[in-house]
Amino acid sequence: MLDSSAPGGDADPTASVLVALLPALNRALERRLARDFPYPALSEGQLALLWLVEERTGITVRESARVLQMKPNNVSALVSQLTEQGLLERRADTADKRVAHLHPTPLALGRLAEARALKEAHLTQLLAALTDGQRGALGSACGALEALTALLYADGDSSDPVG
Repeated sequence: MLDSSAPGGDADPTASVLVALLPALNRALERRLARDFPYPALSEGQLALLWLVEERTGITVRESARVLQMKPNNVSALVSQLTEQGLLERRADTADKRVAHLHPTPLALGRLAEARALKEAHLTQLLAALTDGQRGALGSACGALEALTALLYADGDSSDPVG
């Protein structure tokens, strides 16, 4: 639990840098992907849901909403949009027909693989421009970033994206 009484000036310098840089890195990478991806652009929410369903095939709308920290009705709307585009399938639960399990279509899996390959190609190109020491430092930091991400989800949430 965070101590909300701590003044804003007492932030760890590493935390300040991560808060600024991680979203900026992700936005820049997403912009490059949007520029080079040959398919219609999806919203941030649609993409997040597709990545999640690829990772956890069969997840329900309610579980998806919890992991994505969205309202179930918003996730349901995204599911409808992605289903119309041929990227998601809803499959009724055998025990409770009110519950739908989400599955990526072969079309979605192909596009996600292409998107992942494009992102990796962009990062590979950028990493090549760094010094050996910078690449080594980033490689060493990956384990720490995974641990940090796991900690963010550890507070009573079993929806750890890295574990």
